[in-house]
Amino acid sequence: MWRRLARLAPYHAHFLGSMSHAWLALCTLGIGIGIASPLSVLVGLGAYGLGVLFLPELGPFKRRYDALREAEIKARLDEENSTKLALRASLLAKLSPAGKARREAFSKLCAELERKLGQAEASSLVEESSMTKVSDSHLLLLAMDAEVHAYLATAESAEKLSAKIQAIEADVQALAGRGSLSDVQQRLLVSKEETLRSLRQQRDQHERMRLNLELAQSELQRLESQLDALKAELISQPASQLSHRLGETLIQVEASQRVLKEGGMVAAPDLTTLLGERA
Repeated sequence: MWRRLARLAPYHAHFLGSMSHAWLALCTLGIGIGIASPLSVLVGLGAYGLGVLFLPELGPFKRRYDALREAEIKARLDEENSTKLALRASLLAKLSPAGKARREAFSKLCAELERKLGQAEASSLVEESSMTKVSDSHLLLLAMDAEVHAYLATAESAEKLSAKIQAIEADVQALAGRGSLSDVQQRLLVSKEETLRSLRQQRDQHERMRLNLELAQSELQRLESQLDALKAELISQPASQLSHRLGETLIQVEASQRVLKEGGMVAAPDLTTLLGERA
């Protein structure tokens, strides 16, 4: 109820929670009840009702509320911007020198495209397909690519894992083929079966991460080639049409980013976190 009032009548909602409302209640209801006559109580109630209805609409109160509201919005935006800058810095720190150079080149391409669009035409790209959103999508993909490369660089290769699996499978089959097993042999069989399950899980994870790497690299190429194409076509195509095409590409890129996160890229933030509520 209170949230609905704050949405429909923000000045009145703020007034009801302010010291001005407390003083109004004291000076009308308090005095009316203090005099303790039916007429004074009615006058106090009437004065209180009129005050609640009209005082929040007065200029001084509105200006004070607007100033407080603007300060709250500014503080929230400053906090969001600080969070975004920290996130971007953490993502950039994951990149290799080659990744940072690729990021720099793409950022310059975004800036060049924005300049070519001009202030009036660029407004069609501001909300749904802004250059900031495009640039941050590219940064996220680069960070994901770096994460997968880092994993694959330290993980055992698929060939080595497969060789280990084959060797242990042969041991398990040899042990299981014996008629009766001693306690030690039974424990050895259980141990090797557990090791076999662990190695198979590692091999499956290695394959998933390899596919993640291919997807991240493919989406990077898609985004870069799309922006190159838009830059070339900007001479003859209207900005609204280019914005629509760029928006469709971003939808596909964001879907791939979600798949990458679900595939093990939990350390990377999503685009909404990076851009805030307007992403």
